[in-house]
Amino acid sequence: TGWGHGVLAVGVAATANRQDAEQVFRVKHPRTMGAFAPRGLTEWPSVVILHPVSLSDARGWYLMIWFGKPLSEVLYTPPAGAAPVGDENTRMEHALRWVAARDPHLEGAELVDALAATGWVDRATAARLLPCFRHFDPDRYFAEALRGLSFRGPSAAGEFRQRIGRVMEDLTGAAALGTVGEEECVRFGAGERQGVVLAYPQVQFTLGGDSVKSVAAAAEEMPDALVIVARNFQEGTAGQLAALLQGREVPGTLVTVNLLLGIRATTLRYQPGAERVIALLGTGRPLRSRDVAVLGDRD
Repeated sequence: TGWGHGVLAVGVAATANRQDAEQVFRVKHPRTMGAFAPRGLTEWPSVVILHPVSLSDARGWYLMIWFGKPLSEVLYTPPAGAAPVGDENTRMEHALRWVAARDPHLEGAELVDALAATGWVDRATAARLLPCFRHFDPDRYFAEALRGLSFRGPSAAGEFRQRIGRVMEDLTGAAALGTVGEEECVRFGAGERQGVVLAYPQVQFTLGGDSVKSVAAAAEEMPDALVIVARNFQEGTAGQLAALLQGREVPGTLVTVNLLLGIRATTLRYQPGAERVIALLGTGRPLRSRDVAVLGDRD
């Protein structure tokens, strides 16, 4: 919503964590900065602390107003909250886990830069300690973090979909965040075969409301695979999806988070090729463990 002249205010929020509130996140946003940035604001968006407030039954909260991206898309980069307590090895492990949860593929200088960017270790310390953590398994922490997000509901949707995008990139070689209907989605593909993922960090997910509209909008695009990912699904969700897609030549596939991580692990190990993975995701029914096992078969 535009307020006044030259100011774009996306909204306000409250946090009970003063250290979260005191961080200012700067992410360049060239399309909107020139048109809407308030006078004197040189980076975009910015989080501005107004003052402590009382919200109904809660006291000691801090009111924030931000400009640019929705707050849910900003607060998880860089890490929020107090720095880990402990010696440099403890801080290094926290930094490794935080980076691995978001990009488990980083190596060498790129990994050292990412570790230093957390603020928990400097670059020299990260480079010196990294060989001591050679047994650290980034894929394990990536999987654990994604499972954790899958319980958190709509408040974690933005970050959850970003990480599902990372998984789809691992599976098919190309993936990007986009929109379908009124919801964010992940688009993936290889060659002429394309697919859409609708991802929901929810337990016992079932279709309704905006998700129904998103399924209908995605079906209009006639993708080779329409995939819905959630922690798990209510009984009957597969029937709902089949009914929504009736009469359309669009395969709708339900995949739990655990099974998607299993597909990722199998793909990284056996390298079955993007075409086979997309064919699996286009099965058009809820996937089972036995379906994933075929990716380990040699052509």
